[in-house]
Amino acid sequence: MAETRSSPEVINASLPALEVQHENKFKDYNFLDITYVVVHLSDITIRNIKNMMNSNSNTSNEYENEGYLEIIGKMLSLTLFGNENQLEYLDTEHVGRRKFVAFTNIQKKEKPDQSQSPSHEKLQVIEVMFMRTNPRETLKIFWRPARAIVFQRVLTRVKKLLEMAMGVTIPENKPAEQLFLDLPIQDVLNKNAGMLVIEPWASIYVDAIRDRRFVDAVWARYHISGDLENEIAEDPNNMTVLDVIKVDALEYRVNEPEEYAKALSFYTKTSSADGHADVIETINNLTERDIARVRAQLEAECEDGFSKRTRAHC
Repeated sequence: MAETRSSPEVINASLPALEVQHENKFKDYNFLDITYVVVHLSDITIRNIKNMMNSNSNTSNEYENEGYLEIIGKMLSLTLFGNENQLEYLDTEHVGRRKFVAFTNIQKKEKPDQSQSPSHEKLQVIEVMFMRTNPRETLKIFWRPARAIVFQRVLTRVKKLLEMAMGVTIPENKPAEQLFLDLPIQDVLNKNAGMLVIEPWASIYVDAIRDRRFVDAVWARYHISGDLENEIAEDPNNMTVLDVIKVDALEYRVNEPEEYAKALSFYTKTSSADGHADVIETINNLTERDIARVRAQLEAECEDGFSKRTRAHC
């Protein structure tokens, strides 16, 4: 059974009042915790709001030429938070003849952080529906915590905006990073990577890149072809995964110093949720002694014409 709640006492005369309804089980929900509001809008709803505004003798002229999305945002902000400026427009998605419009609670808006990615725990999303009313009745809205599909769409949009704000947009048809994440996401998804990719590592690789857990993605990349057994590579030296990563990092440091430097910079942008600090330590902490040893080894191989891997760099 739904409970009815009046909007806050402080109502701006220029905005229509809203009557709020919700299920009883949500009566103790704290609106101050809301991070995003997603409102369902139809052409009928927009027309009703327009008619309500036009018939309101107290309507201020300042709203006559404003977009209705902004007006709706102000109405919801006033109703939910007691002031008309707490909701900021985020995005609109069209599904059929309906619009789903998302607004951000600016009191919960965080500054972009390269070390963090938005998570389920941090987001509190509600959906708002305008109910059918007679033209002379007070507009009614019904709210509920967002369904999983709506929540996920908001989370995805917030992540994309965060990446854009930080300049970290990962194209899925190109490598996320040239050395250690050389397989484009689309190639992995389409099984067109030029090599065997196995599950669950293929999915882990894709999800980690999309979540900006880039070092987790490196770990998955070294497992993705299935040539490891008990974390030991199919190699006569029985090297561990970290051993193999170190060998590759040393060769990249010697043969591709510019790309290696770009890689180090790239991995500083990884999420704080990354779970393989040992991988980035292995890539970063190369000793001058090891670098000199590998350089001498590769130079010797070039002289002998032995190494196909290094021939292009000889």
